[in-house]
Order: sequence, then C-alpha cells, then structure tokens
Amino acid sequence: MTIDTKTLRAVAEATTWKADRIAFFDAEKSETLTHESPEEAVESLVDACWDPALSKRENIEKLCPIEVDAYARDRVEAGWHETLVEYAFDGLEERLGEEFGNFEGDHDIFDLDESNAIRGLLAVAMKKAIEVATIWRCSVVETKSFDFEHVDDMLVDQHYIEKGEL
Repeated sequence: MTIDTKTLRAVAEATTWKADRIAFFDAEKSETLTHESPEEAVESLVDACWDPALSKRENIEKLCPIEVDAYARDRVEAGWHETLVEYAFDGLEERLGEEFGNFEGDHDIFDLDESNAIRGLLAVAMKKAIEVATIWRCSVVETKSFDFEHVDDMLVDQHYIEKGEL
C-alpha cells in the first residue's frame, strides 16, 4: 500500500504542534492543567464522559471530533518588575515610617538619593525573582481537532484500547 504525499502531509499537520513552549494540553476546559501530551488529554476526556451503557466505539464516536488545546506558560511582560519595585518600595517606606519615622510626618524616612538607590536595588531583586519564578498562568497557543481515526490511534498509544479493538 502506498501513501501519497498529500495524505502524509495531512497526517503530519494533524499531529504536529506549531507552537513552541507548550507545557500542557487539555480537552475538557479544565481549571487545572495537568496533561503533558494531547493523548493524555484525550484519554482524560474519554474517561470523564464514559457511559457504561455504550460500547467503547460509541463512547468515543459521541465525543469526536475532539478539540485539544495546547497551553504555554505566560511570559511576564517586560517592565512588569517596575510595578513590583513600586509596591515593595511603598510598603517598605510606609512600614518603616509608621514604626520608626518622624511621628509628626514632616520628614521623609529616605531622601531622594536614598530612595533612588533603594529602588535600583529592588529592581535588580525583582528582575531576578521574575527570572527564576515558575509561572503557572497559561494561555492557549494552539488548538487541534482530532477525528475518530486519530483518537483511536491516540488511545492505542496510551494502551487505553488494543489496536483494531474498535
């Protein structure tokens, strides 16, 4: 049996994800993303929607086509550390001022040069904190729709069903 180039291209297109940085996959619009492959997402959806009164084939057919979303972790926008610097500086200045500042409030706890120096140190710290943080907020970067044949192949790969069982 020969497979033409058009068919090969269609199969590759259906199973290849274009987006980079993909961290999770989901087919159920879940609040918590845990599936690390589209196959896991499909298997979870089939499990969640399983009707014992139906055959395996009927259970899968009723769901198809199945849309699987690919999620990537969001990136912290450039300059966002500046917002964190201001929050941190304002909190520091307020707490120190309340506890140790001039009780009449007519003198700042830091002069302008000290304020700028502290903000500079906080900027370095906030940039580093953002750099090492594990970002959990994700966004959909790609969606694919899988027909019955692709879902059947996925479930065989996951050992959910035997090849040719359906």
